[in-house]
Amino acid sequence: MAIEMKFIDDAVIKMNISKFLSKELTKAGFSRVEIQKTPVLTRITVYVLNPGRVIGRMGKSINELTESIRRNFNVNNPQISVIEVQNKMLEPLLVAKDITFKLERSINPRKITQFTLKSIMENGALGAEIIIRGKLAAKGA
Repeated sequence: MAIEMKFIDDAVIKMNISKFLSKELTKAGFSRVEIQKTPVLTRITVYVLNPGRVIGRMGKSINELTESIRRNFNVNNPQISVIEVQNKMLEPLLVAKDITFKLERSINPRKITQFTLKSIMENGALGAEIIIRGKLAAKGA
């Protein structure tokens, strides 16, 4: 029973770290995070659009981020590495944020989906599905 609880606790900690990083790194264009736990350290790889915002001047921001992860989540020796996203249109979270930004500016949803799908396909994807739900503002009303 103790082994199962250890796996569950590790998964919960990884999920909480992922949520924390997505909130902290929204301005840097957070895409995803990979967390590998070893006996000596915890390696956290963050994929962002703008790595300069994560690292900060003289590495100040990344040191603060490492320290807050160490304090808040009781992670022994977290080691954060930042990787730049090479192609923005192949990262689903970044594409979704771009679509929401355009919807907030009240651009026609059909135009948004067609343009986004076209640019996703031009960047090398074999296919994509865009679903927009909810009440959308009508221009003619």
